[in-house]
Amino acid sequence: MTHNENGGGITTVTNASGVITSEFADLLGRPFKTISGATGLTQWGYYAPGTLGGWGGKLASMTDGDYVTSASGYNAKGQRTTTSRTVPLLLPPLPLKCPPASAMS
Repeated sequence: MTHNENGGGITTVTNASGVITSEFADLLGRPFKTISGATGLTQWGYYAPGTLGGWGGKLASMTDGDYVTSASGYNAKGQRTTTSRTVPLLLPPLPLKCPPASAMS
């Protein structure tokens, strides 16, 4: 199956527990987004193929469902030389759950 985001395909899997996971791939077959009922949204970013210094096409960053971002740097040979991890101090607010009307009377 194809999609309009990066011209790749979608793979959808349901595990034994019934959790559905959809992985979106770009034209090169690299994952760029995964949506899972268990872990939420995970996104990958890549350096453009023509990027100087051996970084072209390599993984630039990955952000998981907890908003933790891991970023990578490379040397001129394209070997990963640095990795950083950013953990957010504050998470987005959770939706408020209101008690049923009968509990308020």
